[in-house]
Amino acid sequence: MFRAERKFFICMVLLVAASCSSGPTPPRMGTPPFYWQAAIETFAAGDYLKAGDHLDELLKGSHEFTLRAQPWALVVHRGLAAGYLDLADSFEAGTRSNKANPTALRRQMNDYRARAGRHGLQFAEAFLAFQRANKEPKVEFAFGFPKGTVTPAPELAKVGGGALLAAPEQERAERRAIERGVLLAACEAVGAREDSAKAQEILRGGSVPREIFLAAMAEAINEVAGIYGATKLNQPDKEKLFREMALEAAKAMSAGADSKKLIQKIEAAIKKSRRG
Repeated sequence: MFRAERKFFICMVLLVAASCSSGPTPPRMGTPPFYWQAAIETFAAGDYLKAGDHLDELLKGSHEFTLRAQPWALVVHRGLAAGYLDLADSFEAGTRSNKANPTALRRQMNDYRARAGRHGLQFAEAFLAFQRANKEPKVEFAFGFPKGTVTPAPELAKVGGGALLAAPEQERAERRAIERGVLLAACEAVGAREDSAKAQEILRGGSVPREIFLAAMAEAINEVAGIYGATKLNQPDKEKLFREMALEAAKAMSAGADSKKLIQKIEAAIKKSRRG
């Protein structure tokens, strides 16, 4: 009797172990499901650089994740460009404050501006892909509310005063600036500029009308164009390209007071850039 019970117990243990080891097969590396899952995990962890890389992979082809990846990639790259530009502007202020030793601050400023420029280009590429492929009346958001706060990183005030940051401080400032950039980009994309509470509520609903999203993207492209202006990267051809792209997006909106106001704002920026 004892042997029979022991045999039964061993069989049950083996069955349980077998059932635990079997489960859903993870997506194969390099496939769209793999990059989609990776984007979800890295975005939730606040690693927006890696999330952006994974989303870029999803923009390369046409598959079940394409339309969901496009708005998400726009928010991430817009946020990264804004975050790096904030960092660059703070270090630029630091060079003016620290006239005795501005070299290290200027070097960091240039590095952050270059990074902002790269993500600005990725943002533009993602927007062109969105315009080509996504004609839906509502734009779907497949991501949750980003980490961070709308309050600027406190370390940036220190930099603006001309101080050099220790490595841990600079890493913290960079992380916070990027988090803030992505958070504000998400607010902007759903028509709740700098209103994180409202944006969080809208994102729970999962979508916004196309007009709201287009208006947000047109304004964002116009702002990103400033990265390439004469006082920053000084790449006039890229600035012109971004301004024209913003104007085209604004003109694609339904006629109304908001669209007219946005068109006038972009046209004014174009005129200003031509004057140099």
